[in-house]
Amino acid sequence: METHKVEIKDLERNEIVSTGYIDSEDLPLIVHDLSHYDLNPDHRYEVGLIHGDYLELLCKHIDGHAKRVWFDRH
Repeated sequence: METHKVEIKDLERNEIVSTGYIDSEDLPLIVHDLSHYDLNPDHRYEVGLIHGDYLELLCKHIDGHAKRVWFDRH
């Protein structure tokens, strides 16, 4: 399984707020090993590969213990 680095852009603040890694591009997108965890559930974010395309997604669940964040369309 190949791991890809992604950027997470907060659309409310219009800035990159974190980076992390994904193992699969399937939705829901599960991002792990984030550089910052100060994400707000149900904020709109753009999540995309470094120098790649972005998807506009909602932050659906933050698991601080396992250090993973789920993003999905709805």
